[in-house]
Amino acid sequence: MNVSGSTNQPLLEVDNMSVGFRAKKKPTAQAVRGVSYSIERGETLAIVGESGSGKSVSAMAMLGLLPSSAEITGQVRLEGVDLLALTPKELRTYRGRRIAMIFQDPMTAFHPAFTIGNQIAETITVHGLANKKQALSRAAELLELVGVPEPGVRVNQYPHEYSGGMRQRAMVAMAIANKPDLLIADEPTTALDVTIQAQVMEVLANIQKEVNAALILITHDLGVVASVADRVQVMYGGRIVERADVRPLFRAPRNPYTRGLLTSLPRVDGARDNRLIPIPGSPPSILAMPPGCAFAPRCSYRTEVCDASAADLQMVVDGHESRCHHNADLPEWTPLQTGSES
Repeated sequence: MNVSGSTNQPLLEVDNMSVGFRAKKKPTAQAVRGVSYSIERGETLAIVGESGSGKSVSAMAMLGLLPSSAEITGQVRLEGVDLLALTPKELRTYRGRRIAMIFQDPMTAFHPAFTIGNQIAETITVHGLANKKQALSRAAELLELVGVPEPGVRVNQYPHEYSGGMRQRAMVAMAIANKPDLLIADEPTTALDVTIQAQVMEVLANIQKEVNAALILITHDLGVVASVADRVQVMYGGRIVERADVRPLFRAPRNPYTRGLLTSLPRVDGARDNRLIPIPGSPPSILAMPPGCAFAPRCSYRTEVCDASAADLQMVVDGHESRCHHNADLPEWTPLQTGSES
């Protein structure tokens, strides 16, 4: 990967980040617990897991977008600069310019009282990169780049005049307006039909290639992950439970939770008699996290040690890490067990 500057450091390094939320007369609720990872320019890192696993909270924390009740510890270094140590004013110079986020809901991401063009233009002018006229012209170019039809007309329209798919594309246009070094896409294909999903992901891939940006893709859609990611990290209960390159992880998952995610996927080849194998139970509440392994109450490999303590994230094979007391004891996984062996 290409990394700017004279050092070989990653573009982004997250070091032991934890996020808790204070509540009156209640213990702090830990949503993210000791997360560490890095990403290089041009790389796509997928972060997957069920709702409540800490995926989106960890991204919002690094951008300073959480409420004042949040307590954030650790470091988030963008080419050596700790974003968590910056003042809100200093962080605003990074947000939208060097790091941009594509939010989950295109229906509410835009202000209904302003045109799409004005809202995209504002992301440019707020950083002093162009005047209003230049920024509006750039907004139209960006809409064309992401595949919005008739950009010269659409730039002057309001959010309610856009379809859901076009709104999602407009959000991508806004995010890439200043050619950021890092794009964070939070469930960018949620609520879109399959055709539009593919088009949005193609737009993201093209933009990423054009500016050599890093992409953090936050999603629960393992099909999207398999087709676009370089590396995958799986989160559960606020922790990373498995991490590997995309192909090894899909071919031979080493964590019981990841295996559960993959066996719950629908198949199109008739295997398993087209029956889904769901993970029993529900994810834990951050207000009542189990004392040991957070996945233990739902895990078929559960033993006493799982209830007593959480395992460390360990290297099980070269480049493949898993957080499980039974890494060495799990039965062999065969690609036939999922539809993701390609």
